[in-house]
Order: sequence, then structure tokens, then C-alpha cells
Amino acid sequence: MRWLALHCASEGCSDGPSGDVVGLRADMDALPIEEETGARWASTIKGVMHACGHDGHTAMLLGSARELAQTREFNGTAVVVFQPAEEGGGGGKAMLDDGLMDRFGIDEIYAMHTETTLAIGQFATTIGPFGASVGSFKIRIDGKGAHGAEPQDGIDPLVVGANILLALQTIVSRNVHPRQCAVVTVGWLNAGKAGNVIPPFAEMGGTTRTFDPIVRNLIEARVFAIAEKVAEAYGGESHRQLQAYVPATGQSRS
Repeated sequence: MRWLALHCASEGCSDGPSGDVVGLRADMDALPIEEETGARWASTIKGVMHACGHDGHTAMLLGSARELAQTREFNGTAVVVFQPAEEGGGGGKAMLDDGLMDRFGIDEIYAMHTETTLAIGQFATTIGPFGASVGSFKIRIDGKGAHGAEPQDGIDPLVVGANILLALQTIVSRNVHPRQCAVVTVGWLNAGKAGNVIPPFAEMGGTTRTFDPIVRNLIEARVFAIAEKVAEAYGGESHRQLQAYVPATGQSRS
């Protein structure tokens, strides 16, 4: 697994480390986007960039680790955690399944995310969910290939996919309560390679964002139902995959 946990123990107590075991976490994954900023710190890897600020998160955590290691001005244990696969890969869950919390006896864990709407030096938090859960879905539509001049002999998966894409946009506006927050995004739709050929299948994928597990389950059910019934209406067949992860939450401190 591509992650690192650095164990830093306080030396301030003669009897050894005491106090809480606190985890400090940053995500370090990049996104499949070609960077065109021209900035001197731009990604040097073609087709990949830290478009969500994860390089900043990693830099902040490295700086914190250096400060803690040099000063030792804390009472307890700090575990510095660099997490891969923040979203679709489920890196957080993978690390938990690998025993991160038990291995280091972590009592609490903290993380930050960059926010361009806040002034430099400010940060914001809240009690309860403040970072939405992410669900990733992939839909494959099986149709029937045909020549573009003879569409009656085929089942066009692109037409099916386009209608599924549009129908998915009704989930938030017509199925989710107006006082709840949710997002359904289709990020890609791929099919065929020639303009005069109806391809045999199409694939599409996207993400969902929710704060409430009830809403998350509702969206999952609607994605499945829409994909299945729209494909059926056009004579095609859909196959769906979906992964969902819980939202980040804040807690009150006395």
C-alpha cells in the first residue's frame, strides 16, 4: 500500500510519552488533468496534476511533521498520515482495513482541506458533516452495433447513454428533499470510434456527493433504477457499479 505513517513521540515526560495519540492526515493523490497553469510549481508529470490542492495538503503536513520533530513541544504522540486515493479508490477505508488506527493506537485524527473562498490565515469548521461523502459509479450500456446508414438494425447505446445522463440530473431536483444537499455528476461518456458506425456498447461514469446516509442510499437506488429502466425502454441492457464512502464530520470539544 502506498502510504506512510510517521510515529513522533513526546520527550517532555520522564516516564515516557503521555497524553493522547493524535493523527494528522493529508491526502496526496493527484487528478488525471493536464496542467496548463504555467506556474513554476506546475506538475512535471504529463496528464496529472494536484488540481484539488493535495500538494498543498502534503506540504502542510510535511511542515507540521518537521516542526513537531524539531521542537517536541507537545505532550503525547503524533502520527503523521499520508493518505492515497482520497475519492474513488477509497484510500481512507483501505488504511483503516490495514489496521492504521489500531497499529498506532490513534485516539483522534485531524485533517484540513484548502478552500479558496477563505482569506489567508482563516479556517472554518462545524459540528457534524462538513465534507461530503463521495460515491463513484460506472454504467455500461449494451446495445447492438450497426452501420450508421441502417440504424433500424441496431440498438444505439449512445442514445441510451445520453438519455440516462439527462435523467440522472432529475435525482437531485425531483427526488432529494429541497433542504438536503446532494450532487450527481457524470464526468465521462465513451462509445465507438467512427462517425458512421453505431457502436455495440457505451460506458459512462461519475460521482455523487451527499452528507446524509439516507440521501446517499436514495441516490444509489435512483442511479440503478434509471440506468436499468431507460436502457430497457430502448431495448438495451445496463450494468452498474457503485462505491460510496461516508462523509467527514466535525466534533465539539469542551
